[in-house]
Amino acid sequence: IVEGDNLFFINRFRVVSGIFARLPYIEDVSIKRYLPNKVVLTVNECKALGYVSVEGEAWVIDRSCRILTKASEALIEIRGVTPLTTEIGKVFTTGDDDTGKLEYLTEILDQLQERGLYGQVNYIDMTNLNSPTMGFLGRFTVKLGESGETEYRLAKLLSAVSQLTEYDRGTIDVSYDGEQVVFSPF
Repeated sequence: IVEGDNLFFINRFRVVSGIFARLPYIEDVSIKRYLPNKVVLTVNECKALGYVSVEGEAWVIDRSCRILTKASEALIEIRGVTPLTTEIGKVFTTGDDDTGKLEYLTEILDQLQERGLYGQVNYIDMTNLNSPTMGFLGRFTVKLGESGETEYRLAKLLSAVSQLTEYDRGTIDVSYDGEQVVFSPF
């Protein structure tokens, strides 16, 4: 959109597509026209949450597993998922061996961002789809269990950690149905 364009004929889809193509850190865009002379673009920036390794290079991803850029800062290390593509601004694809992992990883990253926990997670290991693990606070290994109820499981984790001391270290298993959480000290 440039000064002098007829606001009535602006192609919103083309404008939004152009923004996403040029700016990979944009999560969503909304366009509102206020005729006769105003257009308001509202953008939300995505947050770099983790990175995946491809042929020795680290690539930053957001909560949707969209490739943002090459990694240059400390983020959550994502293990056990092998991206086949690294096109900036696109969700990476995986092979048949990783079927289901991308969707579950997206659930986990989304909840970490929603709860503001991304700075407290060291790694997420998706090697075993039925029981991924993550490092939490540098002191705990968390067993998440099967896909689904990720939001509830993270709530159980936070509740369990709040009842432990700052010196406790070990494994926290939140994979059980219901309210049960098992802590096994190292």
